[in-house]
Amino acid sequence: MSCLSRSTNSLYPAIIRSCKRSLAGFHHNHENNESCSSIKQKYFSTSTRRDNRCLVIGSSGALGSAVCEYLHSSKISSVLVGADMKPPSDSDSVLDHFVSLDDDGEGGSGSLQRLTRTLMSGLEKADDDDDNLSFDAVICTAGGWMPSVDYTSEDYLMSVEKMIQQNLYPVIAASQVAATRLNRKGLFVAIGASAALAPTPDMIGYGLAKNAVHHVIQTLGKRGQLPIDSPTVTAILPNVLDTPANRNSFPSEGTDYDSWTKTESVAEEIGNWIVNPDLRPHSGSLLRVFPERELGYKAVFRLVR
Repeated sequence: MSCLSRSTNSLYPAIIRSCKRSLAGFHHNHENNESCSSIKQKYFSTSTRRDNRCLVIGSSGALGSAVCEYLHSSKISSVLVGADMKPPSDSDSVLDHFVSLDDDGEGGSGSLQRLTRTLMSGLEKADDDDDNLSFDAVICTAGGWMPSVDYTSEDYLMSVEKMIQQNLYPVIAASQVAATRLNRKGLFVAIGASAALAPTPDMIGYGLAKNAVHHVIQTLGKRGQLPIDSPTVTAILPNVLDTPANRNSFPSEGTDYDSWTKTESVAEEIGNWIVNPDLRPHSGSLLRVFPERELGYKAVFRLVR
């Protein structure tokens, strides 16, 4: 099995490359009599300059909120667009734009075509504020979980359909955004599930939907599938995300929450990929993420496909 394993703060290769580039720039500018202070300002500044544009689909959920907060606090994104059924709960939202996916006011988007149309038309409205809005990263964190019910009941069909709507439809809609608005060498990230790498007893709808997400990412990651130059398409597969909803679904007694993946760890890794393309996995890859006990429960990302 191919394996890429590191904690979320392993940035040393990128730092070394950055230093080499900076020194090369230093010598070049020194020959042109550029002052040392201006060189320092240009190559080693800690200013709040932000050059990337990011779309986060599922921005109001626990993981989506963590991603938005990280991208904002790290000064990674100059334009941060969120899309979700519900608007951000915080009045001081970090988003520059918000696209509501609840086109009927009832908390549902209906069909895949309807969801995609709502998303695309919302982005067209955002174009009014930022002409021809395109993205360096499209990140789909939307999703949900529910157990299967009695296979003989009508609720069984409902549970499968709901899991497909919540987990697969947003990724398909996001893929059309990536195909039309992702910049050259852009990043497209979706959230899969480690559980869906194997049979999923008692949650067949969830496993089915997440396995389909894996298929979408592996297919779009093939060369020439997206009509842009050198995109990176990848999926992060957590074991269990440590979110309020998941904690409510599992009793605290006997549950080791330290073994769950923190949303901040996933957000940090995505942020690293945005600003350091050399740290990205290959396009079409699936990466498991889980806290490593021997590393003090730091999140470890391992390439599985």
